[in-house]
This record gives sequence, C-alpha cells and structure tokens, in this order.
Amino acid sequence: MIEVSLGKLDYILNEFKEGLVARYGDRLARVVCYGSVARGEAGPESDIDLALVLEGEVRPSREVDSLVDLLAAFNLRYGVLISLIPVDRATWERAAGPFWRNVRREELSGAHCAPYTPGEGLTL
Repeated sequence: MIEVSLGKLDYILNEFKEGLVARYGDRLARVVCYGSVARGEAGPESDIDLALVLEGEVRPSREVDSLVDLLAAFNLRYGVLISLIPVDRATWERAAGPFWRNVRREELSGAHCAPYTPGEGLTL
C-alpha cells in the first residue's frame, strides 16, 4: 500500500502521530516505526508498522479497536495501511525476545520514520 514519496510518508506519519497525541495525551510514551518502511525497503504492498508504547495498562486489542476510526481515515485519505502493536512501557523496556530485538534494531536504523517521544516534537 506504500505508493507515496518519502516526503509524503513523513507528512502522513507526522499527522498520524498528532492524532495519537490528541487521543492519548500524556499516556503516549513513544511511537516506533519498524519493518520495511523503517528499513527503506517498502514496496507497493507494504504497510506501515508502528509500535505504540503507552503508560499504564495496555490491552492491545482494546487499544487497536479504539483507534479503528483513525486508522480507517488514514487508509481512505492516503491509501496507506498502518499496523499497530500497542505495548506498555514496562514491557517495551524489558522485552528481550527476537521480535522486540528486531523492532529496536530497525528503529535505530530507520531513516525513513523517526520515533516519537514526548517533548521531542513531531518532525521527522
């Protein structure tokens, strides 16, 4: 689904992050892009993979359900599919499995979508 320029992708991700900030406020600790977009390998069928690091208890299916309207709006407006994995901060900080190691590695190398951390602004 990624058929946009990098500049447009930056714009889309910033706008999506603003929607998350509006929705979660201080509960949003971090937004991390990983996967093919972060690696710079996205193709026409790629989605945008994001990990949402939230303060407090997280029930992933409930968090995704609460964001269906935002996700659908971006899909319709920009033709992009955003895939989310919500995780609480404690799990994010201690998770050591292969999946989370890959997410962290791709986050660090991802020139195409910088993570969001409160206080750092939204500019990519």
